[in-house]
Amino acid sequence: IILIYTAAIILFLVLNKKVKKRLFLPVKRENKLLTLVLLLVFPLFFIGMRGSLGEFTLRREHTNVTTNEFVNSLCYNALYSLKFANSERKENEIRPDIEQELAENGFTTTSDLQAVYKKGLGNIFDENLKTKTPHNEFLENNPPNVVFLQMESMSNHYFELNTKELNLLGDLAEELPHLYYFKNGLSAYNGTIQTLENFLVGTPKTIISQSIYFDTPFSSSIALPFKDKEYKVSFMTGASISWRNIDNFIKNQGYDEIGGGNLIKEKFPDAEEFAWGVHDGYLFDYILYLLKQDNNKPQFIFGLTISNHTPFEVPNHYKPYPIRMNNELKDKIRVDEKTAYANFASHQYAASQLAQFIKDIRNSPLGENTIIVASGDHNIRQVFEYEPEEGFLKRSVPVLMYIPEKYKPKYYNDQIIVSHKDIFPTIFNLSLSDAQYTYTGDDMFKKDQPYRFAINDYDFIADSVGVLSIENNKPYYYTWKDNNKRQLKVNNNQSEHAIYMQEKMKAYTTMQTANIYSDIQKHLLKKGVKHIANK
Repeated sequence: IILIYTAAIILFLVLNKKVKKRLFLPVKRENKLLTLVLLLVFPLFFIGMRGSLGEFTLRREHTNVTTNEFVNSLCYNALYSLKFANSERKENEIRPDIEQELAENGFTTTSDLQAVYKKGLGNIFDENLKTKTPHNEFLENNPPNVVFLQMESMSNHYFELNTKELNLLGDLAEELPHLYYFKNGLSAYNGTIQTLENFLVGTPKTIISQSIYFDTPFSSSIALPFKDKEYKVSFMTGASISWRNIDNFIKNQGYDEIGGGNLIKEKFPDAEEFAWGVHDGYLFDYILYLLKQDNNKPQFIFGLTISNHTPFEVPNHYKPYPIRMNNELKDKIRVDEKTAYANFASHQYAASQLAQFIKDIRNSPLGENTIIVASGDHNIRQVFEYEPEEGFLKRSVPVLMYIPEKYKPKYYNDQIIVSHKDIFPTIFNLSLSDAQYTYTGDDMFKKDQPYRFAINDYDFIADSVGVLSIENNKPYYYTWKDNNKRQLKVNNNQSEHAIYMQEKMKAYTTMQTANIYSDIQKHLLKKGVKHIANK
């Protein structure tokens, strides 16, 4: 930018000098002043091109300037629209070929694939991957509100580092006794958009929202079981709703209302913002506002938070609790202390706002019939260096649940291995009677579950025995050093259990992929795009 700016000024001065020589006129004071003004315009011109003095240049999500979709569409010019569409098509190419997917993973048919996965688990779903919650008379007559919160970079590691001196949880530490806290959880992916899509439709293939299949309505959408039970279904975030094209993706998944930072700003004009959008506290305030609306329907609200993200800023009004690293911790960080402290403060802020939201619900009439579930979208891996033996901790996120007294489960074990694939099956069983949903995982409150496993990035699987990780296309097998399940030790990747875990992960991934591909093919056929569907 500096080089271009310098070149532009030099070119301007050269041309200016030549023009003046040709005029054979004396240089007037007004001409000198005009030249100076024009020179000052150049930096403003480049700032205008960049669109920002902050960390980020103009990006696609900045086109979401109002809640009016037509006005937002006017922000594109034709050339940029074409460039953007072409680059996203290339970067997010997905080939929905079920037969090829089966063959590449050593399966012949989806029936054979499902039989391999079900071995030892019983008939847990049908040939379409559908299963059902038990009949429950109480839930039939008293359907609860459900709020799920995907928390930006909320980390199990930070939960365990939390002390009075190094306060990483803020007000959440006092709220934890009121919550179910699963301590051995893995995120679906190590990135926000991938985890979001996995929650929304259970897909191993991403990024769908920026692919040519963004408008596919998926049968695995988590909104559908709630819609079938006449819930009002909403998606809310403090970010721009056009980030990663999620607005156009989500509106095809059965949601009644989709809102982002602009909608929140309309309700709360003084809401503080940063590079990614409106801070978490205002998102929680808006969700609370929605829950208080009397619409004679129970509500399911999916919330996506953003505050705990670079550049790690907190609102001006927030007063952080003390955060102080000891020398031992300082030696473990991989970034400068300023960045580490900024991240610690933003994690504390997000955790405190979550705690305040839960507390506001818990201490109000809504606390009797509102279930709140929260989990990190991924661990924050920027601050600490993790050894191979800490592979599980590197990917670990908390799973937190507030469940009113009348809806509480009979069984709870906070030490079981879980991951994001298990969260919505658990929510469905907690809140819905006779509800059909697509199988992605297991009810975390089920006492007699034959086998539990967690999966991250579809190349890392963990269970009560250990971990199998695919690294550089090779399997590495680790077993737990102790019952704390934080340290691993290398073991034989040809052992019986290592092979079992690898086959389980392969079967699960292929099964979920085939289901996603099937929905894409059906949608293409419905649109009449037969040649693409066949490919």
